Amino acid sequence: MRPTAGAFAAACCLVVAGCGGGSPTTVPSQSFTVLVDGHQADSPVAFSAFFPRVVRIHAGDTVVFHPQYSGLPHTVAFGRAVDRALGRIDAIAASDPSALSGGPPPEYAALPRLLPTGLGDVIQAAAQPCVVAGKAALPTSEACPSQHLEEYDGSQQLATSGWLGADQDWSLRFAKSTKPGTYRFLCQVHGPDMSGSVRVVKASVAVKDPAAVVSEGAAARQAVLQRVQPGFALLSEATRARPLAGSGDPSAPDALIAAFAPRDLSVPVGGSLSWVVIGTHSIAFKAPPDAIGLRRTTADGGVHLSELAELPAGGPGAGPAVQQPPSLIDGGSWDGRGFRSSGIIFGPPPPHTSSYRLRFTKAGRYAFVCTVHPGMSGTVTVR
Repeated sequence: MRPTAGAFAAACCLVVAGCGGGSPTTVPSQSFTVLVDGHQADSPVAFSAFFPRVVRIHAGDTVVFHPQYSGLPHTVAFGRAVDRALGRIDAIAASDPSALSGGPPPEYAALPRLLPTGLGDVIQAAAQPCVVAGKAALPTSEACPSQHLEEYDGSQQLATSGWLGADQDWSLRFAKSTKPGTYRFLCQVHGPDMSGSVRVVKASVAVKDPAAVVSEGAAARQAVLQRVQPGFALLSEATRARPLAGSGDPSAPDALIAAFAPRDLSVPVGGSLSWVVIGTHSIAFKAPPDAIGLRRTTADGGVHLSELAELPAGGPGAGPAVQQPPSLIDGGSWDGRGFRSSGIIFGPPPPHTSSYRLRFTKAGRYAFVCTVHPGMSGTVTVR
């Protein structure tokens, strides 16, 4: 986003009679960009973060949430219900953090979530955009009857983007009547760990120009990349005897590395490979195009979870990711024919790991992919 010419200077001069001493100057409206995820071609990292997390604006400005798609599902949710939920979690964390281990407080549990508990499609109340005005009840399952928001003033109970697709920007214009204050937001998948705030300040207070906000977000992203470097070191140590599907590091819980290592493997006919899975990944051979990517849309506006991408195919595989303990998942044997997938596996970081084993019974060269993360791929040569 390019800043409006002269906007920053106008903000600095607002409270005087113009920079040259004439009539009072009004601040032109501006658009500020916040990255959702932040995946880029320079690194195979998927982020559960907003960049930057905090933006200062004036009433009348617009914040554009721009997804840089890695394959992970994300939403953006604002509203008084979100403010209450995050405020309550902050209060508990400050007084008795252990209390959060028993589950989220009711203020947070009331928010519609995207993913179900266990198997099943995404919840349409979060998958599609949602606007809840005033004191109306929050939706729990069905899509919201109201999905379009002309402008946001902080009085809404809920205002959400729905599950964002690749390059599907979500713009939120803050009404001129918006009172100065902090308006918080979160992702309905990753919760408080993926949250941020928009701070609306008085017109007499200068804010950074849009280009500076973009730079601030880039710097924050770079800082996360630095923290996840030990995960790249772990990836470089992977071997044919212990290949990796993904990597990461506990110091960067808001990032995971979406890459296989080694990318090119070989195994004798009748031999097996066992991938150690770190993060949310699958291992899929001969995947059809519609099995790549979790998000699917329908003509009626619905947004759905792809079963082809989520579930095992062609043989044994993983159960629901949220229910998987660290384990070895035995995929059986494969003769090189047909779509074969582990299904989505949630792998914790070492030393508690999950693995997927597959035995190869026919010679050939086979490409494999992760159905969650487009571009995460490798090959197995069976001799």
